[in-house]
Amino acid sequence: MLRNPKELAAVLKTKLNIFAVEGVGHDPIRATGALLLDLRPAVNAIESGKTGVFWLRPRSPQPQDPWELFKRAAKNHGEDADALYEQVKVSDADLEALIL
Repeated sequence: MLRNPKELAAVLKTKLNIFAVEGVGHDPIRATGALLLDLRPAVNAIESGKTGVFWLRPRSPQPQDPWELFKRAAKNHGEDADALYEQVKVSDADLEALIL
């Protein structure tokens, strides 16, 4: 709809705020979640006088390997990943300790 000139002409004429959610199929739960994630910035824009099309493109995050993330963090700190891990690794006792 928002790629068709006739429909876009109607949006221009009416000055409506349009929320388009892309990439969630027919899943109303995901569409609602996508809207809620971006609702505050959209409302701020509307309150500041901006109107238009809010095109929401939710992502589908994939899990990342924690060891790969650790290696990247070690590299950013100029450290060898294996040596750094030995310095900061968490013991079983650490996991059992009360945090609060």
